[in-house]
Amino acid sequence: MKRFTPLICTLLLCGCIMEEQFDIKTPARESQVNTTQSDYYWFNGNREPLQKIPEYSFVITDEDATGNLSTIITRSGISHQGMEYKRYPAPKKAFRISDESQTVWSKIPTTILNENETNVFYSAPYFRTADGFEVGLTNYFMIKLKAASDLEILKQFANEHKVLVLYGDETDLWYTLTCTSDSDRNALELANKAYESGKFAATDVEFVDDIHFTSAPSYDDSLYSTQWNLNGEYGINLDATHSITTGSDNITVAVIDNGFILDHPDMPINAALSWDANSQTSPARQYYYSNATSNNHGIGVAGIIGAVQDNGKGIVGIAPGVKLMAISVRTEMHDSTDLTALNALKDAIYYAEEHNADVINNSWITNIKHQLLDDAIESSLRYGRNGKGCVVIFASGNDGTNISKMPYRDNEDVICVGGTTIDGYRWLGSNYSEHIDIVAPGSYIPTLGEDPENRNPDGTSFAAPHVSAIAGLMLSVNSALTSTQVGEILARTATKLPEYNFSSSKNNGTWDGEVGYGLANCYNAVRMAQNYFDSESYLNLIEFDYSGTNISLTLKASKDAVVIWNEGDQDYSFIPIGSSVTLSHNYSTSGNKHVIIAEYISENGSTPTSSTALTRFELTTGNNASNIDIKAINSALEYIRIIGGANFASQSVSINGLSALKELYLVQLKNASISVKNCSSLTTFGTSRHIWRHRDFIPFDPNGTGTLNPDIVGGGGTSSNEWPTIPEPHVSPSSLSIINCPLVNTLSLENAGFTSFSFHGLDNLNYVYLSSQSPWIVGAASNPAVSATSGYFLSSAISTLPGQTPSSKGKIVIRCVNNSNTGYIPVAIGSGHKSRIQNLCNSKYWTLVWDSGIN
Repeated sequence: MKRFTPLICTLLLCGCIMEEQFDIKTPARESQVNTTQSDYYWFNGNREPLQKIPEYSFVITDEDATGNLSTIITRSGISHQGMEYKRYPAPKKAFRISDESQTVWSKIPTTILNENETNVFYSAPYFRTADGFEVGLTNYFMIKLKAASDLEILKQFANEHKVLVLYGDETDLWYTLTCTSDSDRNALELANKAYESGKFAATDVEFVDDIHFTSAPSYDDSLYSTQWNLNGEYGINLDATHSITTGSDNITVAVIDNGFILDHPDMPINAALSWDANSQTSPARQYYYSNATSNNHGIGVAGIIGAVQDNGKGIVGIAPGVKLMAISVRTEMHDSTDLTALNALKDAIYYAEEHNADVINNSWITNIKHQLLDDAIESSLRYGRNGKGCVVIFASGNDGTNISKMPYRDNEDVICVGGTTIDGYRWLGSNYSEHIDIVAPGSYIPTLGEDPENRNPDGTSFAAPHVSAIAGLMLSVNSALTSTQVGEILARTATKLPEYNFSSSKNNGTWDGEVGYGLANCYNAVRMAQNYFDSESYLNLIEFDYSGTNISLTLKASKDAVVIWNEGDQDYSFIPIGSSVTLSHNYSTSGNKHVIIAEYISENGSTPTSSTALTRFELTTGNNASNIDIKAINSALEYIRIIGGANFASQSVSINGLSALKELYLVQLKNASISVKNCSSLTTFGTSRHIWRHRDFIPFDPNGTGTLNPDIVGGGGTSSNEWPTIPEPHVSPSSLSIINCPLVNTLSLENAGFTSFSFHGLDNLNYVYLSSQSPWIVGAASNPAVSATSGYFLSSAISTLPGQTPSSKGKIVIRCVNNSNTGYIPVAIGSGHKSRIQNLCNSKYWTLVWDSGIN
C-alpha cells in the first residue's frame, strides 16, 4: 500500500458549511524574505498565480501564547474578525519545540506579528488564488523524484536549505519535507526553487484554510417515505431502474470522506472493506470536528448510495446492492505523527484503486491545484479496474460561482457533478464552469445522520453520490464498460432541463454552462449500459484493404441494427426496428468478404430491451492486406478469429482494451508482430498456420498420446478441409506480446516459430500448448530465430511464462508436427537441451509433458 506524505491540503468537503483549513508559514524572521518572485506555484508544468495578502500571516505558536496574542490584538484595537486559532501538531524537531509544548496555528494580523515574535515558531504569508480564495502557506512541501536513484539529490537539496525530509513513497516517488527554524526560504519558495532547478519531476505545497463543508443541514427525526431526489419530477428516475437491478455485490463504490458511523442501522459499513487513510489501518473511523455540522458528512454521502432497502426505516439508497468501501480521511491533525490531509487523500485514492474499487466518490474539493493528487487520480483513471479505469466522480463545489474547484481540472474522464433543486434549477450554491459534466439533486436531500435522525442538507457533496450510485448500477449490468464509456452514457442519457438552453455542442451532445449535459437519468443510463456499444467504433472497426464483388442481404430487424460492410471506405447501412429491407454493397474485385450485423442503441436509451451488441467477429484478409488494429470495439465482443494468408506478411496485429473478449484465434499471420493488451475477460488465445473449423479446440491431445485431437480430424470434417490444401510454409508470427490479460487460462501456440516473447499479467495461466513443424522445434541452424546462438524457441518461450505455485501446477505440452501436417513425428533434440527445459519448468512449478517421440 502506498503511503502518502503528511500534508495539510486545500480540501473542501462539499456538504456542511465549515472552514477547516490549515495554514503554515515560515518563522517570523522568515516572513521578511522577499517572496515576490515566488508568488505562484507549479502544477502540471504551468505557473499558477497567487496574490499575497499582506494584512494577515500564518503562525505556529505555543498553545499558551495564543492568549497573549489575543490580548495584544485586543489592546491594539484591531478587530478579531477573520482570525483563527486551531490545534496544530507541528514537527517539534524542526522548530526546536519541547516535547511538553502543545502547538496551534493562528491567522493573525501581520502588524501584530511584527511587534511580538515571542513563542512564534514559524510564520508565512497568506495568499489569494486566481479564483479569489484565501489560503495560508504551511511549512510543508512535497518533491517528486525523477527516479528512485535521485534520493541523494533530494538529501543534498534538504541539507543546502536546512529542511527536513519527513517521509516518502518509493513507489510514486513523492517525498514530504518541512521547513525548519533555520530554513533560508519558506515552503512555497523552496518548492518553486526545487522544480525550477530541473532536478525533480514535480513539486507541491501544503496550504491551509482549504477545507470547507459547505451546507447547513436541517434535522428531522421522522422517516422519509418519499424522496423527491429519486422519483420526483426533477429526480433521477430511480423506481423503474430497481426493476432491472439494485446493484451487484461484484461492484464496489468507494467513498472518500471525513469519517463514517460504522454501525448505523440504515447503513451498516462493512468494516473489513473500510479503511482509515491517516492511521493506514482498517476499519474506517468516525471523526469529530470543531464544527459539528461536519461530523455526519461521510454517512450522509454514503447513505445516498447504499442505504438499506425495505427495512422499514430511514431512506432508500440508490444502489443498495453494491459493495461500499468507506475510506476515512481526518482533515484536522491531532498528533505530529498524523498524515496531513493532502497525503491522506492521495493515499485514499491509491487505496481505492489498488483494492478494486469500480467507482470513487469524492465529495470534497480543493482551492489549490495539487500535483500530488493529480498523479493519484491519473493512476486510478489509467490503471484501475484492470485497465478499464475507475469511474472518478467529484463534486463541483458550493461557492455558487463560475469556477471548478476539483484538484484535477483538466482531465475529461473525471466526472464533475453540480447540484439542482426540486423544481429543476441549478442550486444557487452549485459551482458551474466549462468542467461541469452533469447535475443531480443537491438541495434539501433526505439522507442519514446520527441514528435516529435523518437530515436534509444542501450541497454538491450530496449531488455527487447520486451519480456515483448510478455508475455503480450501470457497471452492475455491464461491468465491461470503461470509465470513459460510463461518462459518455451518463452524458447522452441525461435529461435536458427546460429552463436551460443547451446551445453548445460537446463530445457527448448538447451542453449548457450551468448544468452540463443535463440532469442524471438513472433508468436511461442503466438501460443504455445494458446494451451499450459505440457505433463510431464500428465505423472504425478495422483498417485494411479488401477486394470483392457485390453482396446483397435481405434482413428483417427485430431491433435497430447497423450493417457494416468491411471495406476500406467503412460504408454502413442502418435498419430501423421492425423493418424488412434488402441491402447491397458493391466491392470492386473478388475476394473473401465479411459483413457485421450489430444491434444499434439510440442515444436516449429507449431501444432495445434485450440482447446485446455484436459478440462475434471474423476477418479474412484479401490481397494487399495492411496492419490490423482492433480497439475500443463494443463491450459485448466475445470472439475474434483473424485469418491472414500468403499476402499477409510482416504486418502487425494490435488488439487492445476489448474487455469482454473471451476467445482470440490468429491464423496464418506470416512474420506478423502480435500485441494483445488489456483484455480483462480473455481466457483462450491461439495462433496457428491452419484454419480450424471448430471454435472449441485443442489442436492436439493433451494427454500425451502423440495423436491429433479428434475434434480436429473428426466432427464431420476431413483433414483437407481442416487445413489449407497447400499449406503456406512457415506461416507463423515473428513476435508475440500478451500484456495484462489476467484471466487467460490457455495459450495454444501451434507452429509457433516466434523470435521474441513478452508475457506479463497472465495471473491465471494454467495450460500452454507448444507445437511446431520440424525442424523448428530443435533449433536448426537453418533458422537463425531458433539457433543455438540466439536461444532455442522452447527455452525462450518457457522462460517468459509466469511462475506457478507448488499447489497449482500448470501443464506445458510440447509437440512436433510433421511436414504433412497429419500427425506428430519422433524428434531428437538432445538430452542436454531437454534437461535444461525440464529444469526450467521445474523452477517455475510447471508440469512438462513431452510428445512421446521427442527425445
